[in-house]
This record gives sequence, structure tokens and C-alpha cells, in this order.
Amino acid sequence: MLATSVSKRICGDLASALAQVDRGQVLLEEIEERDLFLHALDEDRKWFRYHHLFADFLQRRLERDHPQRLTELHRRASHWFADDGQSSEAVDHSLAAGDEDRAVDLIEDHASGLIEHSQMATLLGLIAKVPSQLVNYRPRLKLAEAWAHVLLHHAPAVVQTTMESADASLARLPATGGNLSDMLVESSLIRGVAAAFEDRIDGVDQRVSDCLVRQDTLRPFVLSVAADLASFEAIYHFDFDAARRWQDWAAPFHARTIGPFVPMYGYCFAGIAAKEQLD
Repeated sequence: MLATSVSKRICGDLASALAQVDRGQVLLEEIEERDLFLHALDEDRKWFRYHHLFADFLQRRLERDHPQRLTELHRRASHWFADDGQSSEAVDHSLAAGDEDRAVDLIEDHASGLIEHSQMATLLGLIAKVPSQLVNYRPRLKLAEAWAHVLLHHAPAVVQTTMESADASLARLPATGGNLSDMLVESSLIRGVAAAFEDRIDGVDQRVSDCLVRQDTLRPFVLSVAADLASFEAIYHFDFDAARRWQDWAAPFHARTIGPFVPMYGYCFAGIAAKEQLD
């Protein structure tokens, strides 16, 4: 019970990992049956939670009697939640273990998936949990943060500040290497999307062309956004055939994205163009 009290919610597999036992689910059910302030959170009885007052009591006992175990338990919990794809809990436990660098690694690893599944606010919330000086030295994470602000339609001043911080982070990288070139192209595309949300299409052709040149190395997400931006510009100029051609070209990249957010934008642009053609 002491080992499992470090997590706000607990399941059998997590209990086994924390307490280093083989019968995690059975032991949780036994604790519940004994009325030891553990309650099931779902009908399947997969997830459980201690009453918050009893959880506080257990955690104080753990800190008092086994302080050396606390850090290791949080580390185990962080690894378990990360392996299970639950980034928020994984980050929380890494921070509780005092491992800020691992927490930032976790956020960076999950950033793309969160953006592509339209969980931008979650990403910004995770970034807010860790020291900003650590984030500022992660150019890929700074670009993800900029995407989140842009796609949530945050104020231009917020986007501008984030982009300036991303530029400073990119400037610290070696001047050679494909990764830097890809990230610079992505940075330009973010600015293009931000401008499009303000009904400005200046520079779209060049931004999209820069993406096409690097389509062998850029992420499918970036190429999908580039095609969506090109479709937006085509619709802006009443070139509906071109808007639909861009979406035909982007179909393989839409299919390879992690989540549905960007492809849905593409479908909308294709639908707008088709509607204007009475199709």
C-alpha cells in the first residue's frame, strides 16, 4: 500500500511494477474488499484510487519510514506511464523524482503526437510544468510549442515571442546538418500558417516550395500542413482546381500523420473547393 500510494490512480500492472510483485490486481482487489479506503474508478475495476486523506497518510508514512524508496517509486511510475502512452502522469512522476531532464525528454517525445491529435493545450500545460530554461535549449520542443500557440489561435504577440525563442534555440545548433535545415523550413511554415490565420498569404509560395525541396526528410505532418497552406492560398485566388490538386498530392502524407488534425483541415479545403465548383 505504501508503494502504490505514490500514484493518484493505480491499476494492477502499475501496482506490480511499483511494489515489485506478480499479483498486483489481486492485491488491489483484496485491499478494496478489506475497506482500506481504496475504491474502483470504473466498472471494469481496472483503475483504483485511495481516498485522498488516506493517500496523504500513506505518503507521509513512506516519506518518514522509507525516504530512500520514494524517488525510485516515482521513477518506476514515470517509466510505466510513459510506456503506456500517458505522458502527463509520466512527466509528473519524473518531476516528483527530481529528474527534470527526463521530464523534458518525455514532453519532447510526445509533443508531435499531442499536436496531431489536437491536444495543443495539454502540450502547453506540460511545458509549463518544467523549467523554461530547459525548454529553451530544445529547438524541436520550441517549434512544437509554437505550433500549439498558432493552432490554438493565440494572440500574435504570444506567437511572436515563442517564435523568437525558437529562433534563439535554433541558432545554438551547428550550422551544418539536415536536421537544422528541416527545422528552419518548419519554422518558416509556422509563420506562414500564423499569417494565413490573419488572412495574409504573402510568401506562401516560397514557404511551400522550401518544404517540397525537403520532402524526403521532413515529417509527414509538416508536408501535410504545407499542402493545406497551398490549398488555402489557391482558394484565396479562386483557383479551386489547384486547391484540390494539392490535396490529391498530400494524400500519402495525410495518411502517414500520427493523428487526424491536419488531414481534417485538408478535407475541409478540398470540400470548400468542390462546393465552389458545384461538385
